[in-house]
Formats: sequence, C-alpha cells, structure tokens
Amino acid sequence: MKNKQYFFFALLLLSCKQLFAQGEATLGLRGVIPTGEFRYKSDAWGAGASLGVLANIGHDKSWIYLGGELSYMIYGMSNRRFSQNIAGFWRNYELETNNNMLMGHIVARIKPHHEGNIFPYIDGLFGFNYIYTNTTLKDVTNYGNNNNNRNSQTRNQIDDWAMSYGGAVGVQFGSGNLKFDVKCYYLFGTKARYYDSSSISYTSTGSGVNVAFAEPVYSATNVIIPQIGATLRF
Repeated sequence: MKNKQYFFFALLLLSCKQLFAQGEATLGLRGVIPTGEFRYKSDAWGAGASLGVLANIGHDKSWIYLGGELSYMIYGMSNRRFSQNIAGFWRNYELETNNNMLMGHIVARIKPHHEGNIFPYIDGLFGFNYIYTNTTLKDVTNYGNNNNNRNSQTRNQIDDWAMSYGGAVGVQFGSGNLKFDVKCYYLFGTKARYYDSSSISYTSTGSGVNVAFAEPVYSATNVIIPQIGATLRF
C-alpha cells in the first residue's frame, strides 16, 4: 500500500514539474499616480514596493507565465505643524497623515522565449486594492530639553476595498538568471471611500486638541504605476 502511495506522489511531483517548468520572482520599487476621477479628487502621488512570483506554464520555452503579486504603497502624505493656546500656555502640535494602498493581483504574463538580452512582455492582472488612512496627532512642545508627547492620538479612521484590474507592459534586460526589469501598469479600480489632504484637520477645545475628519471622498481608483526592479529566474 505504501509503495502505491509513493508511486502516486512521484507521479504528482512529475506532473507538477511538467506543468510549472521554471519560474521567476521580481522585487520592484514603484510610484503610484492617480488618474481620471481619482486624480481630480485626490491629486496625491506616492511610492512603494512590490513582490511578484510567476511560474512558467508547460515547459522551459513556453511563452505563458502565471502567478501573483503583492504590493504596498503610501500616497498623499501630509505633515502639518501648528501652535495652540491650551489653558493659557502655547503648545506645539504635529499632525501626520498617510494614505495607504495594499494591492494583490493574480497575474498572467506572455513573454516570448528567444536568445538575447532584451525580453519584452505583457501582463494581465486581476485583484484587489485595500485603501486606508492613518492619522497621528502629537504634542511636540519642547520646554528646555523636555519633549512632551502627551495627548498623542493615532487613528485608522477609514478603510475600503476596491476591485483592481488592468494590464502592464515591461522589458527585462540582461543575461543569465538575474535581470533588470522596467514596467508600467494601468489599473482600473472600482469606487472606494478615502480621505484627501483637505479632509483631515484639527479642533481645539481650550483644554486640548483633537483630530477632525470631514466627509470622505468617493470615487473610482484608477492608477498608473511605473516600476523598476530586479528579476531572478529560478
């Protein structure tokens, strides 16, 4: 009975090897540029990083790859400093806001196999875009050498999910298993709620300062993403 199990397991490994002959992993640095309605309502660029892993389908010289990609980006960062008179004393505050994107996609790639050092390709992507906002309000008053951080507030005030889909074109340069990779995405995003730079402010009550949030923006989330990175074939 065990011999039959080992034989079945060996056949399974062999079939997997035939289906996914080789693969490649790409680590990239990217920018994010809102476009269309998203740019009109947010006008906030950003940057981040990504990791993608693809498997060659069929055999070593196949043109088709299938895999996934995960990326994280910060866009629309703001940092405001202000002073307020609290209980008769002037205090200094810092209000920091980061809008964040966590994106995950299934990726299908067509990359012709040929001899040389330049390898163009095209990707199709389908997945999600998780958008959320972190806001921190800190008391940074400095009397003498004493930095007082009382009344610090950190909030993830809003988050939303959007469907993300689109394509990318890219080129890999180099010989051997390590290549330089340049690509550009255009991704369509369904509507989501988020804050722009004017949506977050502060209020003073005379005894302290609090973060104030306006109504969130609601729009499509289309983006252009240029990326540079390195690809390792394995």
